[in-house]
Amino acid sequence: IGTVLYTLLINKVLYGGDHQEVIKENMLGAINFSRTFKTISQDGQDFVLRLLTVDPQSRPSAIEALDHPWLWRHAPVAVEAALAEAKNDAVIGTEALLALPHMQLRHHAKE
Repeated sequence: IGTVLYTLLINKVLYGGDHQEVIKENMLGAINFSRTFKTISQDGQDFVLRLLTVDPQSRPSAIEALDHPWLWRHAPVAVEAALAEAKNDAVIGTEALLALPHMQLRHHAKE
């Protein structure tokens, strides 16, 4: 997801070369950011960097990614819809969603 978001925001692919080179660079986390990357907002850069984390245990889950401030600022309706759908998912459930910082704020605001 991080490489796709980077490409969409920067209009340039993150990794170049043949298929094997791209896979190798991706697995190693060998990132050569373009100068344009530094022109996007700090929270946008943070979001991309978090999604590009090589270690899957350290990388945010899909639900955690949905709670990133950058997404809330730029696509709140889409985030609300995705989280509402996830709330009804037996695997994710309400408890996991309420553990997210933005969801805690929204839950307490409704009380």
